[in-house]
Amino acid sequence: MDGPGVVELPDGRRVRGNGIRRPRGGATSPDHAVYLLARDPGPRAWSYRWVRWRDFSVPASTDDALAALAEAYARAAVERVEVACGGGVGRTGTAIAALAVLGGVSRDNAVD
Repeated sequence: MDGPGVVELPDGRRVRGNGIRRPRGGATSPDHAVYLLARDPGPRAWSYRWVRWRDFSVPASTDDALAALAEAYARAAVERVEVACGGGVGRTGTAIAALAVLGGVSRDNAVD
């Protein structure tokens, strides 16, 4: 997986960060996605987990968010994985920082 929004973790796994309100353009569809939104985004052509997470807030369930991100991290070893919120910046960036920690980045450096 290459292109805009793709982050490579230290262990080589790649995850695409995206905004659900943005057009996909030429980006390849994911095999699995994690959607960080206030409402379930509805049917998709790929598997996904919805984490109830309102904009400018925290996840409704920390346990659900961590489970969804742990699954995404595991699947990223062999599948195309995408993490997306509405705009693709705040919640998505927070989630990708958490994935970076799972990939071996220190918590102090995960956002960088």
